[in-house]
Amino acid sequence: MIRYNLSEAKAKFSAVMESVEAGNSVTLCKRNQPVATLQPIPRKATSTTRCHHTQIGWASGTIKIRDDLEKPAMPASDWEMLS
Repeated sequence: MIRYNLSEAKAKFSAVMESVEAGNSVTLCKRNQPVATLQPIPRKATSTTRCHHTQIGWASGTIKIRDDLEKPAMPASDWEMLS
């Protein structure tokens, strides 16, 4: 387990986070007394780091268009009331 005093951890925060991301636990100390432990979050072996909603085609087949998209949604006679 890696130990850092708070002042050193603040100065080397990127290195501390890289160590945690690599799978190591890091103990943070105040005056050489442990106060907190940073641990990596366990990940599933099959999970991806990106959300599936950001991938192209993730909603494929979930929307059904029932009518012609080029056909007006309301009859031409109703357009007069809008102007």
